[in-house]
Amino acid sequence: MKAEIINLTPQKAKELLGRNIQNRPLRDVNISEYAHSMRSGEWKENGQGIIIDVKGVIKNGQHRMYAVIEADYSYETPLITGVEEDVMATIDIGKIRTLGDVLHLNGIKNATQIAALTAKILTYKRGALKKGNLSGVRRITNTQGIVYVKKHERELQEINRLAVEIYLKQPTKAFYASQIGKYLYMLKGFGISESVTEFMEQLCGVNSKHGNSANYVYKQVLTSKRTKSKLSPRWVDGVIIKAWNNFVSGDPQVVSLRYDITNPLPKIR
Repeated sequence: MKAEIINLTPQKAKELLGRNIQNRPLRDVNISEYAHSMRSGEWKENGQGIIIDVKGVIKNGQHRMYAVIEADYSYETPLITGVEEDVMATIDIGKIRTLGDVLHLNGIKNATQIAALTAKILTYKRGALKKGNLSGVRRITNTQGIVYVKKHERELQEINRLAVEIYLKQPTKAFYASQIGKYLYMLKGFGISESVTEFMEQLCGVNSKHGNSANYVYKQVLTSKRTKSKLSPRWVDGVIIKAWNNFVSGDPQVVSLRYDITNPLPKIR
């Protein structure tokens, strides 16, 4: 077995892949995510190596090499060659670190809650103008998450505090705290006001107002939970925005709210 540090260039990646006599199935989403991180400057040289066995089969690092080629990117990485053929079962058997784990290691308070809130906010920001559901929105990486949290930690902690407070007041748990936090951000960004707090408490059934838009959404969400009929998260976002727009425009009585998920989300007043 031999270990060395190499500059993994697109040319070097092609060379190593060319020797690979037994390709494992590729996950295009992994390659795409890695390549995106490389192009955006978010890729980190974390010491995770490329591992190749005695027959030239790549045991670890195949997706990273394809990403290097796709992104036309180079970085330094350990290269381990000459390992035995049967080592695959011993590679990457540990628990993958979540964003919550990473935030905790960086000393962020309420790491698990802040991680969930951050993922929802960033996913919303990416898909706000997208038509249809969010299946095509790129997954939030740990690197993107920690960068965002370090930039907005104070604001995220405040939204999380308020979201948990409203969550605990719910007579029946319609929304998770991270969902409530996302809706607070969705409607007013980090500029939380008394009006958006009042609306969110109505939306969560804390201070219900029979017949208004917030109460309509609350009942729809509770019905879906009771009947186990899943609502499209995109539809919920859309009708919440419509309910908010009604709230700030006199809060009229409504029978129903409609939103077609094939359209962009409504504009927020």
